[in-house]
Amino acid sequence: MDDEVFDQASLERLQREMLEEARKIYSEKVIDHWLNPRNVGRIEEPQGMGKATGICGDTREMTLRIRNDRILDINFPYRSLGQKIILDQKLRA
Repeated sequence: MDDEVFDQASLERLQREMLEEARKIYSEKVIDHWLNPRNVGRIEEPQGMGKATGICGDTREMTLRIRNDRILDINFPYRSLGQKIILDQKLRA
């Protein structure tokens, strides 16, 4: 599989199939956050930063804008896998 080459039509078909399978499991809102991630990047001059590594080895980082002990904005400095993007959006909610 490592040296297998896909043509554009095969890649587009695979993408459609993956999206169809995802729609069987996830809501359209979750799909939208996966396809159109929000809050990606770093906040300039953040008041807070966080970094955590889970037991699986994945590391999640975030930058925060805080005022009066309230989080006003939070960004994640990467574009990641769908599940991470969705979780990050839920953290923001």
